[in-house]
Amino acid sequence: MKKVKYLIFMLGICLISIGTVSAASFKVTANKSTVVVGNSVNVTVSVSGSDAAGWEYCLNYNTSIFKLTSASSDTGGACVRVGSLLTGYSKVTFKFKAIKSGTGTFSLRDAAMYGDDGSSLPSIFDSLPIASTS
Repeated sequence: MKKVKYLIFMLGICLISIGTVSAASFKVTANKSTVVVGNSVNVTVSVSGSDAAGWEYCLNYNTSIFKLTSASSDTGGACVRVGSLLTGYSKVTFKFKAIKSGTGTFSLRDAAMYGDDGSSLPSIFDSLPIASTS
């Protein structure tokens, strides 16, 4: 029994000494949870992770309820394809106009983060529902 406990202890030490890779995360926030048709809402995507050297994502949303009117950076629409510590884009705000009543969810698609060596990092994603009322 002592040998089993010792082996489990040593295995734990080995796993700890390998090192850890912190999970990178994408966070979607908005300046309001409800918007009146004709008015605007700002949706911000923030990227964090100490091991993240590059990332890409597209902001997915219901195009029948919201229309993208601008982004805080030259992102080429609702996608950020070359975000990095060098080029920026760790926090991008997208402005949408509510064009119809309903609830739309803002989420990410094609989202990925990469380490310095180009390897994929484990990532955490979230989504955000926003209601449009008349």
